[in-house]
Amino acid sequence: MDAVVISGVLEDRSVDQVAPRAGVGRGEHPRNVYLREYALTDPLDEWLASAFTPDHLDQTITAMCDAQPTDTTPQTAAAQATIAACDAKLAQYRAALDAGADPALVTGWITQTQAERTRAEVDLQTLSRQSHAG
Repeated sequence: MDAVVISGVLEDRSVDQVAPRAGVGRGEHPRNVYLREYALTDPLDEWLASAFTPDHLDQTITAMCDAQPTDTTPQTAAAQATIAACDAKLAQYRAALDAGADPALVTGWITQTQAERTRAEVDLQTLSRQSHAG
């Protein structure tokens, strides 16, 4: 049985009742489903408008935050910390250049820090792909 919304009423219907000419048997799904835009956009617009009213805003933001993945591994946290540390170092090196430090010396530091940051970004991307694949 499939749940079907007809004129705003939720009804249980079998595939044969919903789409008798869809050419599919029991347990199969039609390859195409036609949905009139107004049947989706009007209720969706109403729901979105109500979800972001001042009365519901805190609840909506909390729900959105709770829906985000929270499975940060120690490796992910370490890579993120390395990127943040590298960004802080790069800002200091720019300030040192602005203050008149030797450009040849600071350029070497920048090169090392950018390489470290790139390695951390690659690690973070690899960890992200692994978590989405598993």
